[in-house]
Amino acid sequence: MDKVITGIPASKGKAVGKIAFFNEEAPYRSFNESTILAAEYIPPNIASLDPHICGLLIEESSILCHAACIARELHIPCIVGINSIFDALSEGANVEIIGEAGEVRRV
Repeated sequence: MDKVITGIPASKGKAVGKIAFFNEEAPYRSFNESTILAAEYIPPNIASLDPHICGLLIEESSILCHAACIARELHIPCIVGINSIFDALSEGANVEIIGEAGEVRRV
């Protein structure tokens, strides 16, 4: 990722961490500290997130989606509507997300 990836700001804040892809078959797995979770969407049956998750990047949805609501409740940044998120990011990549700007950058 050489350029800034953009999406729709859904929850303000900044976070730096490693990308982990959401796995619906193991939604409550443990993550390392400073994990930024990337997902197509977060299903409504997910009521909480691992406390090590410091940001959310969502491919589909809007600012009213379940992931955005959870992010605002937890006061972590969230960006939604990121086209081709899984092509643009790789698991384990170090990124910075700026929620209010809707931007993702490699660090």
